[in-house]
Amino acid sequence: MNTARLVELTRLLPEIIALAKGHIQTELLLARREISEKWARAGSGVVLYIAAAVLAMVMLQVLAAAAVALIAASFGLSVALSALIVAGVLLVLALVCLLMARRRLSSRALTPDKTLAQLRADIAAVEEVLRARRDL
Repeated sequence: MNTARLVELTRLLPEIIALAKGHIQTELLLARREISEKWARAGSGVVLYIAAAVLAMVMLQVLAAAAVALIAASFGLSVALSALIVAGVLLVLALVCLLMARRRLSSRALTPDKTLAQLRADIAAVEEVLRARRDL
């Protein structure tokens, strides 16, 4: 009885392998399609980020123009002088942002201090074990 089952299993094994292979190929095809769709959505997401950035830049320009008009109208200054005042304020803000970014991106700020301290502690522990072995 066991030999009959074994014979039937050996007869069915190629069919089972073919079915499994077909299933795996179908799954791979579905995975490729899904990845393609995800990349297409990611691409459109990047385009939307770029569009948002461009619109934000235009909005900042409009706000700056409105600030120039407000200063000119409120204080009776010329448009040129108002534009210089707004430009000066924006320059100061840009310099502050630049200095903050420079500080945050310095090599010192990016050094993995905790990891280096742990590495130094690990090296000290290994050296201590080696010294203890030499002393034996």
